[in-house]
Amino acid sequence: EFGLQIFRQEYFNDENAVTAVNAVFTGEEIDSLKKPFQGGSFIGRTMGFDAARFGGDENCAHILDHYFDGSAVEVCTETWRGTDAVFTQGKVFDLIKFYKVGAVNVDCDGLGGPMLDNLRAMCNNAEGWEGNFPCVINEYHNVRQAGPYGNLTTENYFASKQAAARGKLFLKDSGVIAQLAARRFVFNGAQKVLESKKEWKTGEKGSPDRADAHVMA
Repeated sequence: EFGLQIFRQEYFNDENAVTAVNAVFTGEEIDSLKKPFQGGSFIGRTMGFDAARFGGDENCAHILDHYFDGSAVEVCTETWRGTDAVFTQGKVFDLIKFYKVGAVNVDCDGLGGPMLDNLRAMCNNAEGWEGNFPCVINEYHNVRQAGPYGNLTTENYFASKQAAARGKLFLKDSGVIAQLAARRFVFNGAQKVLESKKEWKTGEKGSPDRADAHVMA
């Protein structure tokens, strides 16, 4: 398996080839993300929103549809640069309205925290909507925890991995897929934890904003 992925990278120029034994996703799981979804009984639509912390980072909103058989299907991924809070929270609210999102998980460990109450107020005061505005704004924190995973975000990455292994995860954004393929983990005692952002950025990979927004969704 390790040799095949190296072959795919070097001879097929496959940027999504998994070439590390500590990758969260295997090459087969990454390949499975790109197959077409055949349809099913719809449950609801969610968004993960990761706000840019630094100038080189992206704001990212990732929207998924969920189905009764456990499938999750990407609706869209929107990214933009800049950290103007007023513009960003307006952009997120416009996406919520346009795509009729039912629930949003906002990363509140960074710049998303100050926007949380404003987004809730914008949803509560939305005009032109029949009945109550059908969106819940949730506060997301990457908390430490017991069990096999050291924190919530690591657990969510492995939940996406397990969905891909079952053939239940369907993605289309090449940036999301590439970042998931590149995500690595380490052992902290008996627990698995994602490599740090500092380690990730080694080699000018930027920040895994799209993958992080995906696992929040």
